[in-house]
Amino acid sequence: MSWADYQPPSIDVPLGGGATGQVRGLNVDDLSVLITNHLEPIVKATELYAKSKTEVFTQASLHAFVLSIAKEFPSLVTEVISLAADEPSLRGKKIALGVQIAALDAITKLTLEEMGGLGNLSLVVANLAKGVLREYPQTRGPAQERTPLPGSIGDSEKT
Repeated sequence: MSWADYQPPSIDVPLGGGATGQVRGLNVDDLSVLITNHLEPIVKATELYAKSKTEVFTQASLHAFVLSIAKEFPSLVTEVISLAADEPSLRGKKIALGVQIAALDAITKLTLEEMGGLGNLSLVVANLAKGVLREYPQTRGPAQERTPLPGSIGDSEKT
């Protein structure tokens, strides 16, 4: 196989009525688009994940997290599906919640496999976000006071 023959792995997602649609994992270009267009929801989704304190690698936890993202950030979800399906017309389309969840489950699985796990994906997203904030500083919200976590260096007493 040559590079010209490369096709990213994909999964068929049931769309209802016996129809299916293919999705692939997100690549760096997709992540750049998402971060540029949806930085605030991505930050909120990350915070939601951190607060959930669940093991995302279990199927039940991943499914619950994907469901909460679909409910909280519908425009982000449709853009993710649009990019992973290579179908720009899906951006404005209303997609049934069950189909969204099945698509997001498949996209998450493929993206994590392609990126080598959640740690690598997090690193790539963080670096892309830093680039976006440097390039487009107006996308940064107002600075918020951060409270150090108990036991963190910022919370240690001086002696």
